[in-house]
Amino acid sequence: MLVNWEGIRAFFHSVKRPRTLLPHAKFPSFTDVPVSISQHLSNAYGRPVDIRGIVLDKDDCITIPNKQNIPNENLKKLRELQNKFGKSNILLVSNSIGSKKQDPTGKDAAYFEDRWEIPVLRHSKLKPLCEQEVWEYFQEFTQVQNPSQLLFIGDRLLTDSTMANRMGAWSLWLCVGVQGSSSWMNKLEGHIYRTFQPMGPILPRTYEKDN
Repeated sequence: MLVNWEGIRAFFHSVKRPRTLLPHAKFPSFTDVPVSISQHLSNAYGRPVDIRGIVLDKDDCITIPNKQNIPNENLKKLRELQNKFGKSNILLVSNSIGSKKQDPTGKDAAYFEDRWEIPVLRHSKLKPLCEQEVWEYFQEFTQVQNPSQLLFIGDRLLTDSTMANRMGAWSLWLCVGVQGSSSWMNKLEGHIYRTFQPMGPILPRTYEKDN
């Protein structure tokens, strides 16, 4: 069993700053995510939001945990988002495939990438501490100019939402996921959300390109 010590350390850091755990939007599952997510966030926060890239988690977001198959309804949503944002602008970032600790040869990442036509990040650090590797990808392969143009979609406050807030990006929490798990982790994160949600999430700084 993989022990995410990076995540554990990040959790104790977040205890001091609990707003770093909070997402900017919440939907039950991946199929509920609106393609017009920029407009959704703009309406919710009363400010212009310009999402140009998406960081997408894998397990219990678009697949059953530790499986390689994407259910048809999730694949349809993925294609809709790819048509909207461009294939290179949606990056899969998972601790189960692509990470050197869980997938050291990158074989699983390469298989998933080829089968489903989505880039998979190879990263040396586990989430939520691989933000530099995420940002390097978007700088090299996309036109994303600032982390505030990124949206993280994931099922974990302790990794996905935390990493988004560490970077100054937007985050979207899938609070039910593929299986609707009632595990202790899901219950813990539900409790965390209900406890700190009244504080409100940390808003990314609006990016304005210099003239």
